[in-house]
Amino acid sequence: MNDAQRRRLLEYLNKHPIPNSVSVTLTAKQYADGERLDQERLEENIKRFLKFLNRKVFGNAHNRFGKRIKVWSVIEGGTNDMRLHAHLALERPEHVPYFKFSEKIRDAWNKTKFGHRIIQVEPSYPGWIEYSLKSKSKKNGVLPAIDWTNTDTVERSFLSQPIDLQQGRDSLDWINAP
Repeated sequence: MNDAQRRRLLEYLNKHPIPNSVSVTLTAKQYADGERLDQERLEENIKRFLKFLNRKVFGNAHNRFGKRIKVWSVIEGGTNDMRLHAHLALERPEHVPYFKFSEKIRDAWNKTKFGHRIIQVEPSYPGWIEYSLKSKSKKNGVLPAIDWTNTDTVERSFLSQPIDLQQGRDSLDWINAP
């Protein structure tokens, strides 16, 4: 991702912040039930985590009315010196106090197959999104590290076309627009 692409993505994300967000780092077990963790399995694990969390937060309204938490998710690590983990910005619904939401996050992550006990939850701060997009620890670059499968922001109108995950995550034409 070049500087112009990164700037465009950050501009969009800063114009459309996740409301009432908390910053979360989810550390993952690198092996579970004889399976080695990779980015695809971690995305699936995050999907399961979000399903558990949405159920804990919204109850039946999650299934009946499609209520769900807004999410920004980036995966990093997977190199010899850094385990795979995820940085997320999660919307904290107004009806859930911060400490209860933090508990629900921990409970939901610990229910997943690759959920590791090291979980960091803190109020969002300026620069969290920029931090999550740092290129230093992204195995294949920044753009492929964005977990488009689980990212669910306020809107996705910034995309000029639907994301085709089968064509590769770095083939997003919208980010190259002037």
